[in-house]
Amino acid sequence: VDGSTEAVLINDLIPFIEDNYRAKTDKWNRGIGGLSLGALQACDCGFRHPELFGNMMFLTSILYHEQYRNALGRPWEEALRHPEQIAENYRFIFCSATPQEDHFDYFKNDEKLMKEAGLEELMDGYVREVHDGRFTRWCSWRIGFRDMARLIFKD
Repeated sequence: VDGSTEAVLINDLIPFIEDNYRAKTDKWNRGIGGLSLGALQACDCGFRHPELFGNMMFLTSILYHEQYRNALGRPWEEALRHPEQIAENYRFIFCSATPQEDHFDYFKNDEKLMKEAGLEELMDGYVREVHDGRFTRWCSWRIGFRDMARLIFKD
């Protein structure tokens, strides 16, 4: 990944939306999320830009993946060294998956990394869901999105 998706999102898409639609423009009313490879990209962009995103949603794995490279680097390792800053910078970090996922082992490894960083204790809005193994990836992604939307849009 060369960083062009992130550049278009930050330099073009967010300003276009804010200029053309009635949208709240502060980080606490903005989030980034994705599924599968999009979750990896959203993770990188979200952790790289805490000034823009106050909420993050990841459906499937988000942190370590030995085959995924980003020309801009992977900021999660540095972020996890400062979990108190993560708790300060983000209202929600929502992660969900099903054992049916091709990369479920990465999801479990992410859980271990977040636990070692102490994120569960520091952040009320850190949520991890493992959906029933009977669910396919698509069902799991839909359920995860629904559950995250309920957290963010409850006010």
